[in-house]
Amino acid sequence: MQTIEEVRRIRLGMLEREFGGQVGLSAKIGKSTSQISQWKNASISATGRERAMSSDVAREIEKLTGKPRGWMDTSPGYAELHPDDRIAHAMLVMESMTPHQLDQAVRVLDTLAQPPSEPPLKNGTEDK
Repeated sequence: MQTIEEVRRIRLGMLEREFGGQVGLSAKIGKSTSQISQWKNASISATGRERAMSSDVAREIEKLTGKPRGWMDTSPGYAELHPDDRIAHAMLVMESMTPHQLDQAVRVLDTLAQPPSEPPLKNGTEDK
């Protein structure tokens, strides 16, 4: 399980990608790029402790970036980390299905995953 600091570092990286890097995120949230970098890299402070984002700052960042309250503290799911991935898309679709639809979808996937009993058809026709 990830610590809150680790989750917030992942979320900072996601915000950087969304807002055009550290410079874009810096402009959006009103924090310096060096501050963002220190949070993201858990830089060691003069006191010897890792620099970490406070809960108040996390809530401020959520507000300024239009994210729901608690977003910075919630581990991202596979689909969030891989938005262009076909598996992530399938997972999102399946999450919205009723239990009956999900059962049918799993049966279809199980069938499709079986090795073919015959060589695949070329251009939709059998070789003769």
